[in-house]
Amino acid sequence: MTTEIGFGCASLGSRVSRRDGLAALAKAYEAGIRWYDVAPSYGDGEAETLLGQFSADRRDAIILCTKVGILPPAPSVPKRLLRPVVRAALSAVPGLRQTVRRHRPAASKPPLDATRILPSLDASLKRLRTDYVDVLALHEATPDEVTRDDILRAIEIVLASGKARTISIASSTEAALAGIAGSPLYGVVQLANNPFQPLRGRVAAALPPDRDIRIVTHTVFGASGMVERLTARIRNDAVLAGALADAGYTGSLRGQALAYLADYALAANDGGTVLMSMFGAGHLEANLTRLKRMPDETTILAIAAQIPADAGA
Repeated sequence: MTTEIGFGCASLGSRVSRRDGLAALAKAYEAGIRWYDVAPSYGDGEAETLLGQFSADRRDAIILCTKVGILPPAPSVPKRLLRPVVRAALSAVPGLRQTVRRHRPAASKPPLDATRILPSLDASLKRLRTDYVDVLALHEATPDEVTRDDILRAIEIVLASGKARTISIASSTEAALAGIAGSPLYGVVQLANNPFQPLRGRVAAALPPDRDIRIVTHTVFGASGMVERLTARIRNDAVLAGALADAGYTGSLRGQALAYLADYALAANDGGTVLMSMFGAGHLEANLTRLKRMPDETTILAIAAQIPADAGA
């Protein structure tokens, strides 16, 4: 069993069908995955319901994280009925993905309202078929929101109720740092982290030594096109290519890029949890393989020093 990698459920119920999603969740569980990350907005509002169906008879054996702050979209009935057709089209023509993404119903992010936190959690608990979550995250909260008195009072009430065991900040590095410094209520922070956005280290360095704060990272392969960016850099940078070869990365340049990005995510968040894709064919096996075969952490981070970070990272 492991919490080094976690199952991200953003596509559950939208891009990934109910049948395929439940099968992937069960396969990951059988392989020892125990951290499952979801939100009311994921899967066009369907992910929590499907995760609840999967987790109902496994509840005490897994860690559930859900969120509050981003409202799910409200797709029309025709769009719901067309989902299987769209999935089939994407399977046949993957290049349609960007077009479909542009026409998907959009989630919304209003300012975080303290009065919405407990009702949002109660609705999530109902969909998840449980009376508590292990982690409740403030989703894309601002630095002001994570330190505001009314928000802090609201999460104190949530913790006292037992409906959430830990509160997380799933947002920017700035929000994470503000929340950690401003309140002892936060036990988890969730951040994007990859060689182009090496944000986790800044937060780790700022953690108070007397507090046990877990770091959860995501966006392993970055935004759309990041794998291609790293592939191109390996092709055009002989020093980087040599360092990867010396570390044991072989095969196609794209394969090297994918393997290295996974290894970087795991090495840069040693002792934390890395949310990874597990819906696609072979994704789970690839993730577990990297846990066993990745080079040592010092080598991985030394290679990262040769990859220029994005401006502002």
